[in-house]
Amino acid sequence: MKRFPKVGELRPSQLLYSFGVGSIIELPFITVMVMGLDDWPIESSKSIVEPRLLSLVQKYLGRQVQALYTPPLPSASSLDFLDPEYYTGVPVRLFPKWYVCSHCHRLAHLSSGLFELKEDFVRPLENKYFHKNCNKRGKPPVALPVKYVLACEYGHLSDFPWHEYVHKNREKCQQVSLRLFESGITGEVTDVVVKCDICEEKRSMADAFYNREELPLCSGHHPHLHEEEGECSCHSKSKNLRVILTGASNIWFPCPLSTISLPMAKSSLERLVESQWDKLSRLKSKEGLEGLIDAGALPEEFRTYDLDTLWETIQRLKKAQESSLEEEIPLKQPEWEIFSNDKEYHEEDFQKTIPPVSVHPFLKDYFEKIVRIERLREVQALIGFTRISSAFEFGEIDPYFKNRLSPLARENPRWLPATENRGEGIFLELKEEYLTKWLSKPEVQERAEKLFRLHVHYRKKHGFPYPEEGFPGMRYILLHTLSHVIMRQLSLECGYSAASIRERIYAQEATSSHPPMAGILLYTAAPDAEGTLGGLVQQGEKDVFLRHLLQALERIRFCSSDPLCAESISTSDPLSIRGAACHACLYMPETSCERSNKYLDRSALVETLDPQSEQIAFFQKLMQ
Repeated sequence: MKRFPKVGELRPSQLLYSFGVGSIIELPFITVMVMGLDDWPIESSKSIVEPRLLSLVQKYLGRQVQALYTPPLPSASSLDFLDPEYYTGVPVRLFPKWYVCSHCHRLAHLSSGLFELKEDFVRPLENKYFHKNCNKRGKPPVALPVKYVLACEYGHLSDFPWHEYVHKNREKCQQVSLRLFESGITGEVTDVVVKCDICEEKRSMADAFYNREELPLCSGHHPHLHEEEGECSCHSKSKNLRVILTGASNIWFPCPLSTISLPMAKSSLERLVESQWDKLSRLKSKEGLEGLIDAGALPEEFRTYDLDTLWETIQRLKKAQESSLEEEIPLKQPEWEIFSNDKEYHEEDFQKTIPPVSVHPFLKDYFEKIVRIERLREVQALIGFTRISSAFEFGEIDPYFKNRLSPLARENPRWLPATENRGEGIFLELKEEYLTKWLSKPEVQERAEKLFRLHVHYRKKHGFPYPEEGFPGMRYILLHTLSHVIMRQLSLECGYSAASIRERIYAQEATSSHPPMAGILLYTAAPDAEGTLGGLVQQGEKDVFLRHLLQALERIRFCSSDPLCAESISTSDPLSIRGAACHACLYMPETSCERSNKYLDRSALVETLDPQSEQIAFFQKLMQ
C-alpha cells in the first residue's frame, strides 16, 4: 500500500462538524480537501452500534447503509514516521490547484510544473511548494494557494477560471502567463488584480464578486469524489454560481444526525449480534453465517452459541429494524418517554436518578420534575453537507434542502462516519397544566402571530417553496428561550464554556397517538473530560437550580441593547426570526443551539421593556 504524506491532525469530532467530507482545510502552506468515503480506509475504524440512529439514517439515505464507523485513527503509540500506522488517517487532496508565488506573484496551476513540493516527514505542517526558477536570488520563494474558488448552492465546487476571466470575452492567449497581486493595502477584492503578461490584459476581482452574470455556468464538479464535471441542476442558472473564499464559513455546512442512547432491555446475545451488524445484516442464509464463523471473521464468542439461535436472533433484529423504518415515530419521542417517566436507570451508557423532592416549592407551579442524567451517550453521524446555506437552519433537514445535500461517496454509501460522546445532563419537565393555560392567553396567541409573520417573511426571502410551514409555535419558543437562559447562566456561574453545553428541546402538542411534550435536556457530551465529572448534574439540585433560575431570569429583564432588543419584534431586521433576543442577552454558540439562534423571545419568560411582556411573561408571578 502506498504511503501518502501526512499533512496535519484533526480530532474525530471535527470530521463531523468542522472539516468533514468535502470541506476545505487551510494549512500553513497548502490547502487540502477531505476526500469521499470511497477513499477512506476503515480497517482501523471502530464500529458504533446505535440502532435508532441507523434507522433514522436509512430513512434519509436508503437501507443500503448498514453500519456506522468512527474515522480511521492511528494508535496513540504510532508517533514515528517510519511506522506504517503513522500514515493511517483520512485521505485528502490538494484543492484548489492554483498557486501564486510569494515573490514574483506568478499565478499558475500545479500541473504547469512551475512549483515543486518539498515534504517534511518530521513536521508535516511544513509541507510546502516552492517556485522553481524564480528571479529571486538565493532560496526559491514559497508558493501559496489562491483563496478564490467557485461554488454553487447544490454543493459543487471548482477552481476559479483565471485564464478565461482575465481575457473576458476576447480571444485567449495561446500561452498562459498570469500574475495575481494587490494594487492597494486594504486587502479588499477591489485591490486584487489578475494580469496576463502576454497581452497585458488585467482585471479586478471585484467583477467576479459583484457581477455574477460574468461567471460561467456551473460545471457540476465534486472534487471530493474525483468528479471533474457532471450533471448539475443549476446549469441554466448562472446566478447560483458565486465566488467564495476557501476560508469562508459558508463554504461547508455539515448535515449531522444525533441521538441519545436509551436503556434497552436486550440480552447479551442481541448486544453481541448488534456489535457485528454491518456483517450480519447482509447475510442471506444460515450457511453464510456458518462460513463467517468458520473463517474467523466474527469474534470467538459466536462459537459458544447454537447456529440456529444465532440465525433466529439475526432475523428477529432485521424485522425489528424494518418495522421501525415503516413506523413514523418522531426521533425524540422515545427519549421523552424515558426522561419523563418515574423510573430510575443504572446502566453502562445511561444512568438516571430522580430525587424524592426534585423541584423546589417555589417552582412547583412551573416544573413537574427535574431529573439528573448522571451518565449518557450521544451518537452523531454525518449524512451529507451543503454549501452557501445550511440545511439545519430550522433544527432539522428541511425538504427544500434535501435535494441539495451533497453526497459523501460516488455511489450509495454502505456506511457513514460517526462519533460517540459520553457526558451528563439535567432534564427539566414543565407542568403541562400551567403551560396549557399560558398558551391559551390571547396575548400569547397574538405574540405567536407576530413571530409567525416573521417566520413566513424569512422563508419567502430565502426562496422556500412553502413559507407557511415549519413554524414551531409558542410552546417551542418558550422552551427554547428558557433553555438558552439557563445555559448562559450555567456558563457564567459554573465555569463551563458556552460551547460545552448543548440543548435538546422536547416540544409537541397532544395528538391522537402521542401525548404532549414540554421538556428540556441540557447536557455535556464531549470526547474530552470537560463536563463529565458531575459538575452539571450538581446544578440540578432543587436549591441550587432555584438560585440559578432566579438569577438568570433577573439578568434577562434588561439587555445592554435595550430598548432596541426588547422592541425588536416590531422593528427588527426582516431577515430574522426572533422576538426580544440578541447576542448580548440570549444567543449561544451554534454548536449549542439546535435552531441557529432562531425562535427566541425573552419577553415570553419575564417582563421586559416591551409593554406587552407584562401580559405574556411565563414567570411573571415568580419574579414579583
